[in-house]
Amino acid sequence: MLRRIRRALMSSPVRRRFVLSPARRAVLELEDRNLMAVSASLAGGVLSVQFTADDDTATLALAGADLTVSDGSTSKSFAAGSIASIALIGTTGNNQSVSIGANLGLSGTFTSNGVESVTFAKNVFFGARSTVSHAIAVVGAHSITVGAGATLWTRGIAGNDPLSDESTANSGNVSFSAKSIAVEAGARILAHATGGFQAGDVTIAATAAQLDAYMTPLFNEKTAAASVTVGDNAVIRGRNVTFSTDAAAKRYTIYDLGTLATKAPTLANQTVGDGLTFTPGRDDGSTG
Repeated sequence: MLRRIRRALMSSPVRRRFVLSPARRAVLELEDRNLMAVSASLAGGVLSVQFTADDDTATLALAGADLTVSDGSTSKSFAAGSIASIALIGTTGNNQSVSIGANLGLSGTFTSNGVESVTFAKNVFFGARSTVSHAIAVVGAHSITVGAGATLWTRGIAGNDPLSDESTANSGNVSFSAKSIAVEAGARILAHATGGFQAGDVTIAATAAQLDAYMTPLFNEKTAAASVTVGDNAVIRGRNVTFSTDAAAKRYTIYDLGTLATKAPTLANQTVGDGLTFTPGRDDGSTG
């Protein structure tokens, strides 16, 4: 009998459970994957950089054969030879900025729309690889800076001298629109052409507008300033080179009727602003 019991115990399946003591428990370390504050992607030869929040910043720089987009802490790299155009896309966020810290040779276009501050610290050019017209356009910015010694050119040339080399294609346009635009000392914007090819236009337009609302019927003086500055020895060439500034300050009043009603005796029949007369009303809506 005992033998049969022993055989049954030996032949029955045994389930074992292992529990690690606290001293032997291990922590699994995950790979650190920080996301960029700005998003960058390359599709169809167009490098798109999207700004989505306040204080977003990006720097474009070369690292060997790659173009790197960095937000100051995290970066993403793309093969520079695969990039034909660059599109910077801002949103309603405040203090968004970008710095071009690389000599960019493109075969398409460079555009920036809505990024508040755009700085060209290095060259942006099309000539060395150009066969068709190209363009540089920066709009919807608060400030645009072409840094000292930087050159932007949209010329089609065979050599490496964008100022003097003969054209091999039409030149593209350069268009800047911002509240403040600075072309610093020694900087160059070149869109001229030779040999029967068509030159591009250079348009530099500084625009500022200030719209203020007041909760009283008294208008205060407000100013808006727009500026274009060109440093010593800067060179700007094109078919039509246009500089313009346009600043406008607009004011309007939002009347707080509850507040004005308490002041009716002192405001009665007073003229405020330009020909606007305040006449207090009765409870039934009539005036008198």
